[in-house]
Amino acid sequence: GYVYEPTIIADVDESFKIVSEEQFGPALPIVKYKNVDEAVARANDTKYGLGGSVWGSDFQKAAEIASNLECGTSWVNQHLAITPITPFGGVKWSGIGRENGKWGLQAFLEPHCINVKKTTIKAAL
Repeated sequence: GYVYEPTIIADVDESFKIVSEEQFGPALPIVKYKNVDEAVARANDTKYGLGGSVWGSDFQKAAEIASNLECGTSWVNQHLAITPITPFGGVKWSGIGRENGKWGLQAFLEPHCINVKKTTIKAAL
């Protein structure tokens, strides 16, 4: 079958589809940036938003940065850590709704409200 070996691609920017579009293969583009604010702005400057990850030795700072990403899930020092009880889904063009956990279950429910007036109605004769 078709197999794509895990690949790291350096010296790319937003003009490359591997950066500007969602990709689901084992490929990692390395994009240079000047500072964290620029990195977050560039990461958010897309119509997609399924997931993203931030890596760093200061996990609290990395979590703070991850909270600024416009995506359904942000991971810190890991990627694609998904469990059946954790909501998963994207934002922007990357999907509507959530899978997994109570959020995913609620997507399959259809609320039905029954409103009953508990007084009798007397008919005029």
